[in-house]
Amino acid sequence: MKDFLIYFLGEGETPEFKYFTLAHFMPILVAAAVIFLIYRYRKGIAAWKHESTLRHILAFILILSDMTFYWRLVALPELGPNPIEHLPISVCGWQ
Repeated sequence: MKDFLIYFLGEGETPEFKYFTLAHFMPILVAAAVIFLIYRYRKGIAAWKHESTLRHILAFILILSDMTFYWRLVALPELGPNPIEHLPISVCGWQ
């Protein structure tokens, strides 16, 4: 499992970055679809009796996804201890 995490989340010996792959477009498409659905059904969601619970679940998912970048540094210290180098914008190699 540790080797998989190093491969999937770490920086390998050879650069594996490729421009405009499905891995870049799928999160954008999924996010756009979720935003569209929330906008489309906003009146129904606002009138729903569990709307407050839905807001808390969405906030929890957002916080959890942000925290995973830092959990990776704790679980795999050989990737580097500096969180500044591992901010979400550096996922695609931008620095």
